[in-house]
Amino acid sequence: MIESPGDALPEQPTAWAVRARVIGLVVVLSLIGLLLVVAVALEAESLADSASELGALKAPVLAAVGALLVVVMVPAGLVAGAAGYALGTVAGTVVAVVATTAGAVLAAAIGRAVGSPAARSAFGQRVERTLSWFEARPERTVVLARVLPGMPFNVTSTVLGFTRIRLATIGAGTALGYLPRSFAYAALGGSLRDLGRPEAKVTIAASVAIALLAIVLPRRLLGRAAAPPARDDL
Repeated sequence: MIESPGDALPEQPTAWAVRARVIGLVVVLSLIGLLLVVAVALEAESLADSASELGALKAPVLAAVGALLVVVMVPAGLVAGAAGYALGTVAGTVVAVVATTAGAVLAAAIGRAVGSPAARSAFGQRVERTLSWFEARPERTVVLARVLPGMPFNVTSTVLGFTRIRLATIGAGTALGYLPRSFAYAALGGSLRDLGRPEAKVTIAASVAIALLAIVLPRRLLGRAAAPPARDDL
């Protein structure tokens, strides 16, 4: 049977085209995020007044806006700190967790739509092997990606979209792994209103302790993860 032109498989994008598409996505989102940060800095007072008028809607609106800011590469720590400044430590931590989790899932979904599955091989065999290793340990991978120092939250979220890890797992691992940092940043943000209060000093000390744990503990976990695989992993 002779195949008609209409039965031909669609042409697959080249590795160069996939790389350009992924890099272009990150650049565009980063530029949008930079412009938003500058705009917020210039209009911070008026935006704060507008937010205070939202009443009961303040927390959900801040969570939604924070999620979108995470997608456009605004640092997750800045989003959490702003939530703490606007709502206080407790409510700010809750909003920060919701915002960073939702933003991570949305960024992963966008990355999956733009780059996957071709992105797995477009950046070389080493990247493809790394993504396969991630997929074999989905929960541990996401949690470690959130607690390891030096891992860019926003870019990591997009890269997780190139894997076959479920979005629900990415969300759960993000909420769990980034919770300590969400509290630390929200606490710092909430303390900025009055750094002279005893509560503020305690909060800052607790935030520093959490930051140190976020550096030490992941290294121990990563060392275990890098150990030779057991027989059942083979």
